Amino acid sequence: MDDSEASYQKAISINPNFADAYSNLGFTLREKGRLNESETSYKKAISINPNFAEAYNNLGFTLRELGKLEDSKNSFNKAIELKPDYPDAYNNLSLTYLMEGNFKKAYELSEWRWKTKLKIGNYLKSTKPIWNGENNCSVLVWKEQGIGDEIMYFSIIPELRNISKKVIVNCDKRLIPLFKRSFSESIIFESDREKVNEDNYDAHIPVASLPFFFRKDTKSFSQTSKGYLKADSKQTLKFKERLQTNKNTKIVGISWHTESIIQMASFRNILLKDLAIALSDSNIKLLNLQYGDVSGDLKDLKEETNIEIVDLAEVDKTNDIDNLSSLISACDLVVSIDNFILHLAGSLGKKTKAILPFTADARWGQKIGKSHLYESVYIYRQHNVGDWSTVLKQLKDYVDNDFIKR
Repeated sequence: MDDSEASYQKAISINPNFADAYSNLGFTLREKGRLNESETSYKKAISINPNFAEAYNNLGFTLRELGKLEDSKNSFNKAIELKPDYPDAYNNLSLTYLMEGNFKKAYELSEWRWKTKLKIGNYLKSTKPIWNGENNCSVLVWKEQGIGDEIMYFSIIPELRNISKKVIVNCDKRLIPLFKRSFSESIIFESDREKVNEDNYDAHIPVASLPFFFRKDTKSFSQTSKGYLKADSKQTLKFKERLQTNKNTKIVGISWHTESIIQMASFRNILLKDLAIALSDSNIKLLNLQYGDVSGDLKDLKEETNIEIVDLAEVDKTNDIDNLSSLISACDLVVSIDNFILHLAGSLGKKTKAILPFTADARWGQKIGKSHLYESVYIYRQHNVGDWSTVLKQLKDYVDNDFIKR
């Protein structure tokens, strides 16, 4: 990113009226977390070329990250005015509406996602029509996007089942044991959608299109916000007995990293050392919920701070989602950045502290302290880009003054 910035600055020094260079510099500055400078750079590109639809689209993205939602919408709408068939601008506009809580408009515009270059999966090829809210149909709902998105969107499945003759769910195979335990036995689950014969359904729909029919306002989320997934209670009890060495011990599960490649996702990550120190207490046992191989991180933390994080390595936190769900359910509290662990904990109804960057995903709203998606999830947000100090203080205050005393 440093080389990228230097290259664009060099281009601008050679040609001060190079609108593309200013626009591309705006993107680089945004990725580096320098949002105000990014905004300035995009506006400079637009001043040079007032018909630069792409610059208006990118400016809208940065304005949303800065919390300037009205300005963001205006910028996306200007991009659409200049380029009426502009999928990225429509999709980005949907996210700004989502952040401000205008769910109806957000989910209507989100259908443009299929015309963008986003890596959300391949659209299903079928001779059957798209489901459009009809009752008493046999419906195939198929997966898209990441596993956290699947967990979130598939919360709607029971409501769809209530109005349908039959529901077939195409989802990640790692979720099937958990979904089978949690949802109606009448629902059919299949990880490979190519194995679902068209004769078995009347209509189909990608899962992220369901909210348009079922989530039109904040109140509608209350159908599932208390938690809708059920971990294996026997396995949960086994984990609890193993982890809780005495009755005063509180088990706190933590996750601190994501490998997501979406824009600015790296700003979601927090240093394990900082998080562990904020949560450290003689009555707390920290439990690793982080997926991937983090054994080196845990070893380094122990050597540097003498803080030990328990890791039940036999639970594959990437592939064994069912046992991971039981592990989460055995916790007294979960603290997680924005990754699929956060969605899994919320869907299980587990008390959770979501620690979010300044540039938080639109689904978490703007400035609110409690999630409408999951009633058990409380939100702590950065006040400045890349600065976790306020969030860490909130966690420390909660541990010292509330959590331990309960």
